[in-house]
Amino acid sequence: MRKICFIFGLLVAFGITSCEKEYFEPQGNDSAEAVLEQVNTIFLEYYPSFTIRNVNWSAQYNQAKQNLNSSNDKEVLHQTLLQLLTPLKDGHVALLSENRPAFHGNDKPDDGKFQPELIQNQYIQQELFVSKDKDTEYFYGLLANDIAYIHFKTVYGEWSVLKDLLTQKLPQNKGLIIDLRRNEGGDFTYGLSGLEYLTDQKTYVFRSKTKNGAGPEAFTPWFKWYVQGKRAYTNKIVLITDSYTFSAGERLTMAIRSLPNVVHIGEATSGSTASIMFKELNNGWFIGLPTQIVEDNLGINHEGKGIPPTIKVINSDAGKDLVLETALNQF
Repeated sequence: MRKICFIFGLLVAFGITSCEKEYFEPQGNDSAEAVLEQVNTIFLEYYPSFTIRNVNWSAQYNQAKQNLNSSNDKEVLHQTLLQLLTPLKDGHVALLSENRPAFHGNDKPDDGKFQPELIQNQYIQQELFVSKDKDTEYFYGLLANDIAYIHFKTVYGEWSVLKDLLTQKLPQNKGLIIDLRRNEGGDFTYGLSGLEYLTDQKTYVFRSKTKNGAGPEAFTPWFKWYVQGKRAYTNKIVLITDSYTFSAGERLTMAIRSLPNVVHIGEATSGSTASIMFKELNNGWFIGLPTQIVEDNLGINHEGKGIPPTIKVINSDAGKDLVLETALNQF
């Protein structure tokens, strides 16, 4: 029970509650050399992005074996795995081990350039609503000139608010800003359901295929994803992202950009568009990795690069949200 609680706690702390996960009981040789070899085998079979991330995995693995140097010390193994995984710079690559901080591949400190309180206090003029649920944080309101604004921190059931936001909660709106800065991801299918209320047309938004074996061509067939339109919204929509817009937030970025009345501003997204899978290693640690290739509706793979905005704007001045002001100028 203690181990189960430890694993669950790490996953929650890592922000993973709905991604694809596979768990197996530890079995076989749990020596450091065997675990390193197991990680190599898992990545060769399931990881799809060595080429797009410009990583020579074979060379890295050979170097890792030299670094381990037959040691069976857990700390040496942990450091060796970090040295192996870090060059991928992939936010969906994770290492979870007891009594150590969780590792993921593109961890970076918040630069402080997005300030929700600034928007709530200085830019929203009417109808401010702030969700009290820490698991599904969002807020909305009316900006100047009756422009509706909503910020989503995650991608879960809160996206259903789009069903009534523009017709009942903010019916006087003359346009919509969807802000995905600092979006941590989640389950993109919730977001696709919410977007049904922004179009009355079935809209192709992206496609994905999943690695299912060793070799560079071992993938499932492509699966196409759609927004099933239910209601037209004809006013302009401005989408805002930054370099912290991550995972399911990036899938929703692709989906929103597929609508005809959208302008995308801000910064390119994180560049981690695939879903994550977890494998348990023989020593009880967990390795996380993405297993998919995702292409937008134009056939572009944004993994490792991020989805670029049409209009690039970066905040710099304290006490002012230049990105949001640029968004308002689009109306």
